[in-house]
Amino acid sequence: MPYPRYTDIACGVKTIDWLEAEILGSIASLYRSLARADEGPRVADLANAIIGCYLLGKRLGISYAELEQQSQRTSMRTSRRGGTKSKGGMGGL
Repeated sequence: MPYPRYTDIACGVKTIDWLEAEILGSIASLYRSLARADEGPRVADLANAIIGCYLLGKRLGISYAELEQQSQRTSMRTSRRGGTKSKGGMGGL
């Protein structure tokens, strides 16, 4: 194989694109269930989006532990602020 590195890069980009599409599809499905007031698929759609984010992070070189720690820090900052709106982060919680 003359260019294995380029093949790896192309394959990596395809995988990242696929993961992004899966995450967006899960979020779209979540919004559809919210519009229909259908509670059944909400948890599954939200879980699929979260898992997709973890897999995307892993593919981008972010460990699960690092992602979890950052999620906890962001959650703690948001709860300390009382869930007020702010720039960036999860300000509306």
